[in-house]
Amino acid sequence: MLGIALVAGIVLVGCGGQADNAGNAYSADHLAPSMKRTPLAMVDSNRISVGCDDVLALRIDGSVFFWGIDTTGMRGVAAPLLADTPHLVPVLHNIVSVKAGCGHGVALGGDGTVWTWGANDSGQLGNGTFTSSVMPAPVAGIAGVKAISAGYDHTIALRSDGTVWCWGSCNLGPSGAMLTVPTMVPNINNVAQVAAQEFTVMSKTDGTVWAWGTEGFPGDGTTGWALYPVQALGLNDAKSLGAGAYSSNYLVLQGDGTVWGWGCNRSGDLGVASPPSFAYPIRLGGLSDVKAVSTQFENSAAVTFGGAVYVWGGNAEGQLGIGTLAVASTTVPTKLLDPGDAVAVAAGYDFTVVLNRDGSVYGAGKNSGGQLANNSLYQTISPTQVVGIGGVGFLNLGVSTAP
Repeated sequence: MLGIALVAGIVLVGCGGQADNAGNAYSADHLAPSMKRTPLAMVDSNRISVGCDDVLALRIDGSVFFWGIDTTGMRGVAAPLLADTPHLVPVLHNIVSVKAGCGHGVALGGDGTVWTWGANDSGQLGNGTFTSSVMPAPVAGIAGVKAISAGYDHTIALRSDGTVWCWGSCNLGPSGAMLTVPTMVPNINNVAQVAAQEFTVMSKTDGTVWAWGTEGFPGDGTTGWALYPVQALGLNDAKSLGAGAYSSNYLVLQGDGTVWGWGCNRSGDLGVASPPSFAYPIRLGGLSDVKAVSTQFENSAAVTFGGAVYVWGGNAEGQLGIGTLAVASTTVPTKLLDPGDAVAVAAGYDFTVVLNRDGSVYGAGKNSGGQLANNSLYQTISPTQVVGIGGVGFLNLGVSTAP
């Protein structure tokens, strides 16, 4: 266990690293009955998702694209590749949401089915084994799902009845067991949203925020393990959630338009220069008209209803997209050099990806693995447009009709 000092709610703790926890499976009924429901709608914030060094993107026709570092078959092919152009993921059709973990992908069908593929060393594919798969396959034992999230090495599904289900390295209960099949999370119901990386964060229908996980910050003023969901302090009207990989940092957009964050604060990604972490939510300044938030590693981003993207935190690879490396980091939300009318943003591990209303996609920052899909492996300090399949033309994911 890491050494921890708690002073007036401020936690000084090593921020980073992924804890491995193996043990006996947590005992819970994992079989979900089929549920009749109307087809799910596609939401812009669910059309672009970044993992460790890769991206999943969703076109309005329900097809899915991948680019970036692929060592686990994320593009549907077994051979490793630095994919610096988009690849169409096979099998998937009529998808309404995509989420990228650290080597595995999760997709939600319009009929409420969940599809997974890629790495499975922790059971994150939910297929009852630890065997990886390059081909997307439906997850058995769960139906009626309305939202998904992909953690570092676990998968979260929110059913339409408000229950939350997990498989992979879920860190549930005293054993912190790896679960190979969908298992209902105890002590939580009436959930409205989910977001996962190392910790899993949820908002309930009453607007309160809850979290559980290991070696991180549940937001209740403590640190370390939260074996079951606990309530984060001071949040009661959550509208959008963001969870960061590699380190435990989280953002919440409240109904009044304010943005709050807690956890690791490596490079000002919580909007303040110090301390290096917070055990409870603090309010971030300099933001208004915010539609959704995203955070990962040491940089954060927000997209506004007006189509602007604001970024803050680390900028070592140019991930803030502000046209310079002279600014190593900033605690002040700064407008990304405008690539167009943005409807969604995803903060990655030293890179940022933006989806525009016209279906074009732009990225800035780290690109050594093709994370920006601009037909090169060079970093950029200003947003560049994602090219089409095979590097021909430019990728178009279809025009957004959302407000």
